Amino acid sequence: MSAAHPLFQFLMMPFHVSSTYFRKLISSGGSGRGSAGFFRGALATHSSLATLASSIEWCRQCATSTRELVRNYRGFMSNQQPKRHHTVPQFMLREIAAEDGTLFAYDRRTPDRGVFSERFQKLFVEKHFYSYELEDGRKDPRPEQFLSELESNAAPVFKRVIHAARQGRLEDLSSQDRGAMTSFMYFQWKRSPDTISTRMLDAFDTEIDQGLERFEREHRPITQAERASFASPDFRQRMRRNARVGATVGAGGEALQAIAKTGLHVVRIAHARKSFAIGSRPVAKLTLPGDTVIGSPNVEFWMPIAFDVALVWCGPSVYRLVQCVDAALIRNTNLSIARQSTVVAARAAALVKSLIMHEPVIQPVSKLPDGI
Repeated sequence: MSAAHPLFQFLMMPFHVSSTYFRKLISSGGSGRGSAGFFRGALATHSSLATLASSIEWCRQCATSTRELVRNYRGFMSNQQPKRHHTVPQFMLREIAAEDGTLFAYDRRTPDRGVFSERFQKLFVEKHFYSYELEDGRKDPRPEQFLSELESNAAPVFKRVIHAARQGRLEDLSSQDRGAMTSFMYFQWKRSPDTISTRMLDAFDTEIDQGLERFEREHRPITQAERASFASPDFRQRMRRNARVGATVGAGGEALQAIAKTGLHVVRIAHARKSFAIGSRPVAKLTLPGDTVIGSPNVEFWMPIAFDVALVWCGPSVYRLVQCVDAALIRNTNLSIARQSTVVAARAAALVKSLIMHEPVIQPVSKLPDGI
């Protein structure tokens, strides 16, 4: 059935852009188990309302461009289609990896393989993961190109932040820098293969079946040919795929702007024998029980951007550097990422083994020291 068919348009309406299908998932909670609140009571200065307002405006513009992306994708084809899509960008993996570019990894889908070493370029890769599938089977790579643009905007900013943190200082950031970082984190949180669960994919089929019934009540009887088309496994699979991709690059709207209003904390590990791990779902949303609303003071987003540096969005609008010597806090962050990820990687094999040996239990820890 063609995407232009009115029945197709009716059924797919709830799944375009900021779909209820995806909102149910991302508002359902975080990685917490009582693990948020590390920054409460330890907020420093460096607040700039003018910079914050500009950052929020930049994120709003980013959300608007995303709506245009999803609206205009049909019929778009490129002569140079990227096929290997990194679900975790290479610039992040390069900073997590050892000096020679090696990462130690564990894939829960192949447990017999155990912990293995691999070049960072070969990890977290899926073929055409962010491409729409057209009716004739061709792939539309525009969503991947949009995500690549986000990466290109954020990568040099992250590099500057990492360099400054290792020198014990905060990098000066413009409103556009802050917007690029926040938009990147938000879409990185959404784009992971681990983000949309099997349960939500099952709900997709249920909502399509209910949509067919609603169409008959509100418009006309569905023909046998139409019903057979929607019952086709290949057709359902393509619809699920395109709904997933559309939700991944869907406009952030209120959620993105709420994150942009929070504080930005640069956490530098000041412990020679500790490091951050990374996972196929590399952004951890930490919450307290019963308080999972984005923008709440008790909701935190943690994203390691190097083996010794992580960014955290939470609390009031401040910008600060935290020199972290708390081994429990570093461990909690790594466990949070490992528990939600199918693939876990780090520069040390011993760290990966410790994260996958048993089901992690996230423990509350004390607050961080005051920022610099």
